[in-house]
Amino acid sequence: MQKFQTLIAAREDWLIDRIVFYAKEQGYTEFTSTLREAWRASIVGLSESLIDALSVYDAPPDLLARQDFSRHPIAAFGVSKAREHRAHGVTLSLFLGLTKYYRQCYIDLLADAGLTAAEHQYCSLFVARFFDLIELGFCSEWTSVPQTEKLEEIQERNRAITNEKNKYLTIFESLNDPVVLLDENGALSNLNYAAHALFFGPDDPGATYYGHREESHPQEQIMALLGRALESEDSSIEFETRRGTRCFNVRLQRMLDISEKFLGTVLILHDVTEHKRARDQAEAANRAKSAFLATMSHEIRTPINGVLGIADLLCDTPLTKKQQHYLRGITASGTVLMGVLNDILDYSKIEAGVINLETVDFDLRKILKDVRTVWEPEAAAKELRFSVEIDEALPPYLRGDPGKIRQVLLNLTNNAIKFTAEGSITIRVCRSEKIVLGVPALRFEVADTGIGVPDQGSDRLFEPFTQQDSSTSRLFGGTGLGLAICKRLVEVMGGAIDCRLNEDGGSTFGFHVPLYKSMAGALRETRPADPGEVRPLSVLLVEDNEVNQLVTVGFLARRGHAVTTADCGEDALTILADRSFDLILMDQRMPGLSGLETLQHIRALASETRSSIPVIVTSASVLASEMESCFRAGADGFLAKPFRQEELDRAIASCLNDRTFAPSARGGGTGTPDPVVPSAEASSSADVIVAERADLIDNAVLKGHIELLGESRALRIVEAFQTSTQRVVDAMQDDLAAGALVALADRAHGLKSAAHNVGLVRVAGLADGLEARARAGDTSGSSALFADLEQAYAASRPALQSVWNDLMANEVAPTA
Repeated sequence: MQKFQTLIAAREDWLIDRIVFYAKEQGYTEFTSTLREAWRASIVGLSESLIDALSVYDAPPDLLARQDFSRHPIAAFGVSKAREHRAHGVTLSLFLGLTKYYRQCYIDLLADAGLTAAEHQYCSLFVARFFDLIELGFCSEWTSVPQTEKLEEIQERNRAITNEKNKYLTIFESLNDPVVLLDENGALSNLNYAAHALFFGPDDPGATYYGHREESHPQEQIMALLGRALESEDSSIEFETRRGTRCFNVRLQRMLDISEKFLGTVLILHDVTEHKRARDQAEAANRAKSAFLATMSHEIRTPINGVLGIADLLCDTPLTKKQQHYLRGITASGTVLMGVLNDILDYSKIEAGVINLETVDFDLRKILKDVRTVWEPEAAAKELRFSVEIDEALPPYLRGDPGKIRQVLLNLTNNAIKFTAEGSITIRVCRSEKIVLGVPALRFEVADTGIGVPDQGSDRLFEPFTQQDSSTSRLFGGTGLGLAICKRLVEVMGGAIDCRLNEDGGSTFGFHVPLYKSMAGALRETRPADPGEVRPLSVLLVEDNEVNQLVTVGFLARRGHAVTTADCGEDALTILADRSFDLILMDQRMPGLSGLETLQHIRALASETRSSIPVIVTSASVLASEMESCFRAGADGFLAKPFRQEELDRAIASCLNDRTFAPSARGGGTGTPDPVVPSAEASSSADVIVAERADLIDNAVLKGHIELLGESRALRIVEAFQTSTQRVVDAMQDDLAAGALVALADRAHGLKSAAHNVGLVRVAGLADGLEARARAGDTSGSSALFADLEQAYAASRPALQSVWNDLMANEVAPTA
């Protein structure tokens, strides 16, 4: 019966589940194996024998009166099983009883065989005769062996089982990791040697198993540990041991017992104290490195700011041609020094992993125009032809990180001009054949007719502090970091960078990145920050460095602004007690009250007019953490030193522009400045809703999930966020009320990750800020940030659902 044979082979797992069901129901599992594979071995042995018998016999085998069943080929299977089970101490009645249920499993299987009535009758009889012969063979073997031989066989088998038990007990006791066995009620069942040493102190292996000690088990401590492990979202737990406070990764494993005789839990502890200590030290070193970078950035940028600023102001005074020549040399040298410092700081930030990816709508052609505006004069000075080629089929508006794309293009174009003595520089943008992160990629290239790249080892050019050879550094200068920075920035965006030698000389450096088409189809219109429209202002300049003060006053005076200076934060507060200003420029690092502390005092002033004065923080430190701190403290803008006249003008215009069209956009301690929303007169309410939703959620994240994972999986991600995170936010409220800042920080970290996964950028940003505040032990700051987070979360949930509905309605797929 080929049909029945095929069914037997195909339904192996069904047969296992069926026999285990019968064994549990009738109480046989008390005497059987705990592991599924042991049951599988039994089913496989029976099924193979039955399939072979169906192949050999044309009819169900007969049971002849004078037949020697110990020699029958089917009965031989029962004989072998008789010897095996007898040695295990199984009685004849137990074996025959369970065999009846094995027989029943194969009878039950016939119901699914799709057989005719005659075929079913034939196969049922065949199964019955097959198991009759197995049982007869078993009984024949069982009765043919004398009792003394059976006893010796059982004793020998018992010795083997005892040795096997001792082997596994020795393995258990020899494990380096502490292991605790708990019974089904959670009570302590056994400890291995490592666990005994951890809770009691060292003793001989097996002390707990053989129970020769009278000491009580640390039941309460282990149960408390189990509870913490079950509740914790983090696998690392600290607790007191005989060796002091140690940190462990805790793993819980239910007993893998299919018979359900042993329903306990295995608790495995892996000591990660030294690893955690090393990690903490590394994080402390990284924080110290960041602090050092911030300090060095400030200490080096401050005098450079003075040098370049004074040189700029000197341009307004009468100078001889020789003096103008010297002045150009000072400016050029200062600019080169600034470039070297920026490279070092940029690479340090990338190395520290503090580069964040921005996803916004942008105008591709404007980026190319910016690059051309910066470098075309340099190319013209060397009489190089400069051109930009763009595929006209590309959409005008895309979605990605325009800042990083611009930075890479600026760096590659700068290199091309630097290493090209004659010929041309060409920037090209076109659609790439590559697929990156599941979407088509865009290809950017910068081609030159310069010195070219080596045929071999061109990949080394993207390693830090690397140039073609020492002569390159002598001739052209530089740190050898520019291309390494480009490589890391491109990789952060999910792309790759490369270079090649052109056939007609020179080289081409290119990169491709995934870019999505703008969902809006066109960028939202915002009021441009036009420096030329800014009226003369009354400005309070708070700056402790005399040279920088002189430079900034000179820049402001050029534009007709009236300036009052203060050398420190205390002086600034004294001045503000008597008068108000249109704008405050505040240095971040000053003796006494720091810029941020002074800013906090200003925001706390009783006078609403003075407490709401727009403040731009100026700093030589450009680390992201320091800029975020400024906005959390209530700053309206941030201006990095050294700055040029036009950069100061833009910062002031942008700050005042934001105040004009978004009066509440002062940060308010949220860690992220409030979005600029057009007034009701300028746009419809629908436009405002779209703008607000865009500030809450990055639609491209959900689009990417749909493209890469499919609609059903993407929907599960959204549903999981909507159903699970409310409990997290509620628990954070409880943590805040209880002062449990460590738990609050952990939950904020988890919420940040979850929000990023569905594109809720505002919630993620606030959760990140809250985590930092909580880990710093700042209760009041955490409370303020949580209030903002709670509000943003409440607004983000319907926004997330709305974006999902829009995507499903429009069947939008990400394209480049």
